[in-house]
Amino acid sequence: SPPEMEQHHRHHNDLTSNNTLSIKELQLPCLKALRLGEGLKSARCVQYVREFQGRVTDGMRRATEFREFDEQARGFRLWQKAG
Repeated sequence: SPPEMEQHHRHHNDLTSNNTLSIKELQLPCLKALRLGEGLKSARCVQYVREFQGRVTDGMRRATEFREFDEQARGFRLWQKAG
């Protein structure tokens, strides 16, 4: 529905506009955005997840916090489809 899509867009903008946030600060908003996106049939949601995944650096991937996040995110269809 439009309000859900609007909320999903806000989460995407929050997550991609601030490169100074730590992995721990991003974890909950990212998981919330993935949950919202699961209920939407939108190619744009997959595009957002791909964009986010593309911004993750090798250093971030090695961090314990990211590995914990990735473990949770892998449970979402969007994360799997985008990856």
